[in-house]
Parts: sequence; C-alpha cells; structure tokens
Amino acid sequence: MKRIDDMGQGFAHELFVVFKKKHQDVELEVINANDDVKKMLSHVGANVIEN
Repeated sequence: MKRIDDMGQGFAHELFVVFKKKHQDVELEVINANDDVKKMLSHVGANVIEN
C-alpha cells in the first residue's frame, strides 16, 4: 500500500462525493490519514473516523 501525503479538492470530491453517490454499495475507509488529508476530506464532507 502506498502513502498519500496530500489530496487535491477535485480528487477528494470525485472520490468521496461523486463516486460514493454512484456506488452506494461501496464503503470507502480512510486509514492513517495525516492532518492535511483529513482536512481536505472534511472540506468535501467525507466522514473520517479516527483510528
């Protein structure tokens, strides 16, 4: 598994809003996200559960 140090707003929105809406049967899980990634996910409305 590769590490993601940051995430752009467009990608975060596409993955956690658009993709999630089209594929409601798929559950996306965020694991060990750093603060920058958590902030971006929060910005687009993704639910991030702390480990």
